[in-house]
Amino acid sequence: MSSSNTTHSECPPKCRCGAGEMKLFTSRTQLNPHRKFWKCPNWKDENGCGAFLWKDEVAHWQLAEANSMTCERENLVAVVEKLESALCVFIEVEKIRNAYLRKIYHAIIVACCIVILVFLFSKA
Repeated sequence: MSSSNTTHSECPPKCRCGAGEMKLFTSRTQLNPHRKFWKCPNWKDENGCGAFLWKDEVAHWQLAEANSMTCERENLVAVVEKLESALCVFIEVEKIRNAYLRKIYHAIIVACCIVILVFLFSKA
């Protein structure tokens, strides 16, 4: 059993799943009475990653590292999105190029057939 107890003066760690800042709760169990812990902000949802950290075990360097990794993850997601967009553009350009080359190929076939027909009928 626990209760939510987020305060604004704290610097909460960011969740590893990218859902944002973790929520602070207070344990109400006999084993860990009044002990504070961080949990994924989507802890109630199926989308939650289940991340859990005891507040008293989280060092400042761990928070900084976790936040840095979250920032790096966000940057990588942005890069992947840009690459996906560029790939979509490239695929569309290739489709247009292939259609153009097919038209040229068919035009060359038609031209060759005409030349052959002209050659055959000019001999007759």
